[in-house]
Amino acid sequence: MGLGNNPLSLPNQVSKLQFGQTFSYCLVDMQSDKTASSKLFFGSPPQGTIQINGTMQTTQMVKANSSYGLNIQNISIGGELVDIPDEAWDFSKGGGAIIDSGATLAYLVESAYSPIIKALDKSLSNFNRPTIGPDSATFELCYGSKEFNYSAVPEMVIGFADGARFTVPGTSYVIDVDADTKCLAFTMSGSGPSLIGNMLQQKNLWEFNIEKSQLSFGSSSCI
Repeated sequence: MGLGNNPLSLPNQVSKLQFGQTFSYCLVDMQSDKTASSKLFFGSPPQGTIQINGTMQTTQMVKANSSYGLNIQNISIGGELVDIPDEAWDFSKGGGAIIDSGATLAYLVESAYSPIIKALDKSLSNFNRPTIGPDSATFELCYGSKEFNYSAVPEMVIGFADGARFTVPGTSYVIDVDADTKCLAFTMSGSGPSLIGNMLQQKNLWEFNIEKSQLSFGSSSCI
């Protein structure tokens, strides 16, 4: 389903009806019961439909062709700022970042990917890192499932230029490659912009106001 920001996308087609230029979705925990389902709304969710943990935050989106651009300022892992050059988040310099519900992983430009992977590797250095098959070309950080402890995976905080902060718990970026191996769902993109896929977005309500170019988000179980 095309949720992009172009004239033929579903949100822009539906906006011609009574819903206006707003759509929302809430992505359930990928590890939740198979009967749980994510939710999509055109317009804002009806009151009482989605329970938010805390308050919604809002950040201003930036133009990124037909995608939803993010104005990222910094990223911290385990409470420590990661040393990422400003150019990594600058669309005019081949960087930038977009949010995309149609992609699963987080695809990062090299200048953001390398320091993030280094910080995560340092945090999880006590875990066994097995050599795995073809997926070793996709995921740089993989660990044996038997020794893996989710509580040791640090949370990531994405800070936006206008002050909004999106907190990603460690459980939201660990993917099961097979029964014996877990990997961190980050991969390096060949070119910008970086892309925030649906794994990092899970367990949150996302509301896109296309007219105002605003993105609001809040933690939620979505059920």
